[in-house]
Amino acid sequence: MFGIVKRVTISHYTSMKYLVISDTHLTHRFYPDKYEKLRIIIQAADRVIINGDFWDGYFTTFDKFLKSEWKTLFPLLKEKKAVYITGNHDDTQLYQFKDNCGLFADLVAENFKFKSGDKQFYVEHGHRILPEMSRRFMPLRKSRLFLMIWNLPFNIGEYISLKLFRTPAPVSDINQKLFEHFGKDRKGNHYTIVSHSHKQEFNEKAGVINTGYFRWGLAQYLTVEDEKVVLHSENY
Repeated sequence: MFGIVKRVTISHYTSMKYLVISDTHLTHRFYPDKYEKLRIIIQAADRVIINGDFWDGYFTTFDKFLKSEWKTLFPLLKEKKAVYITGNHDDTQLYQFKDNCGLFADLVAENFKFKSGDKQFYVEHGHRILPEMSRRFMPLRKSRLFLMIWNLPFNIGEYISLKLFRTPAPVSDINQKLFEHFGKDRKGNHYTIVSHSHKQEFNEKAGVINTGYFRWGLAQYLTVEDEKVVLHSENY
């Protein structure tokens, strides 16, 4: 059985290039330009970490996602020994799909640790410390209709902000809460990589990095190689 690991620590030599992507929110609908961008950056990495919301259980089912054209990404992710950290839109406890994650990931976990040189990185989606309101109504969360309605205004606002104003929609104080939580006991060479808010930001003092998101024609992601941390924000 392909189970879920609570915590994983792994060390590699400094020349390994890590790619961290998050919040791709893939469904059964396929977008060739998005696929091509994902393919290019995954191909260029040595190891891939998917930091939550890889597919979107609010707008599709896991079976439909697995059978969609996105499955052409799966062999490449397996080649890169992908680590799959679950988020709030692809919550394993709610959708019970963990036995099939082996199609695209070598490991499923709630968080993950790795090293690059003297720097240590801890990766977690972030939703477990900031539960959204819909999580407070667990019976309703079993309804995909409720989840779609709940999330629709955010999706529309995010899309309009990017397409009309060419800037990601601001998210009030989620990043600040993430920075405060993960940065409070920070050691000098330790960094935390989060996502969830869809707002790319690096708080050097807290040592917390938010990778942003990957949708609506905007590709935001993180690479770590030889201790060098780079946030990318590109159109596709």
